[in-house]
Amino acid sequence: MSYVEQQQLHHLSLAALTTLPRDAKLKLQLKEKETRRIRRRRRRRRSRCLRPARLAPPHRQRIASSDRNVFVCVYRVVMYVVEKRYKAEMARAAASATSSAPASRSTSPTPLSIPRESVVVVVQDNNDDVVADVPSTAGAALDVKYLCRSDTRH
Repeated sequence: MSYVEQQQLHHLSLAALTTLPRDAKLKLQLKEKETRRIRRRRRRRRSRCLRPARLAPPHRQRIASSDRNVFVCVYRVVMYVVEKRYKAEMARAAASATSSAPASRSTSPTPLSIPRESVVVVVQDNNDDVVADVPSTAGAALDVKYLCRSDTRH
């Protein structure tokens, strides 16, 4: 054998020695993966038998107590502000209704339940003579049926 042939043989044997462990290692890893798959399949099958027929409801995440306290505090503040505004608005509406009740009735349109008919308001003078017949709305007629101008006020 020549020197060149010996060198080639030596390189081939070194290459074979380095690739053989790699191949063996890969084969061993593949076998281990297959056995794991088989074991997993067997375990899954066993667990299916042990699993109850109906599924349990998923667990609800609990809110941390600090987060819950913050939420409750914000909720109470918002409700306090809303109630305060509502009470103030109702008091304002009641005050305006009591302070301008006669004026608001004569200027506001009549409710829908009252029929809109023309009503004659009789205005009298001191001499008890009829001064004018003035047609009016039903809302004003409800306030004053007869407006009398005399020395004695009713």
